[in-house]
Amino acid sequence: MQINKDNNKMQDDKIKEILSLSKVKAGENLKYRIMQQIETESVLSAKKLKSKNVIPLIGNTFLIFGVMYALIVFTIIAIFLTGDRKSVV
Repeated sequence: MQINKDNNKMQDDKIKEILSLSKVKAGENLKYRIMQQIETESVLSAKKLKSKNVIPLIGNTFLIFGVMYALIVFTIIAIFLTGDRKSVV
């Protein structure tokens, strides 16, 4: 039993050593490039969010003014239809 465990451990150590030697080492500036990419993406995505919020604001403004002027027109029509001709002129 002890011999099998020792043999397995030696084989595991050899496999770990082979794998560690075969790994490709990252460049020195890899961390800098990754952080630069993350910062660039975050800046670009923030600009996209701001531009999307302007369109509904303009649409809401037109909606509010449209309802306001429609109410004014309906009020004028109601006053004109219910009032005397003498009081309008």
